[in-house]
Amino acid sequence: MEFHLDISSELINIKKVRSFLEDVFVKLNLEKVYFNRIFLCLSEAVSNAIVHGNQCVSCRNVSISISYINNFLIIEVIDEGVGFNVELVKDPTLSENLKKESGRGIFLMKNICDDVLFLDEGRRVQIKYMINK
Repeated sequence: MEFHLDISSELINIKKVRSFLEDVFVKLNLEKVYFNRIFLCLSEAVSNAIVHGNQCVSCRNVSISISYINNFLIIEVIDEGVGFNVELVKDPTLSENLKKESGRGIFLMKNICDDVLFLDEGRRVQIKYMINK
């Protein structure tokens, strides 16, 4: 089963993303214990897509799909931006980057989820999170 949501590139739409994920959890009968970690990763991916990918241009969309396959919740977030090279993102744990306002989202996603892939030159992020039912 796959679930899908399209939103315009406005940060206020993170509220819609939360409601969407809550609905997915209900429909898949997933335990709430997983919700906060997954929402943190999803909201970081969506925020990055809105701000960095689509440059907050409201006529550009962010597409979110969620599926549950073989005990993995698989989330894809796609933006309409020009993409980026994930290798050029600075490590937020280095002392010179600790006080910077950006750069933590990708680090969080990689450390919370089981797998994070950046595809289509960074315009698509795929997040996998194992859920034990």
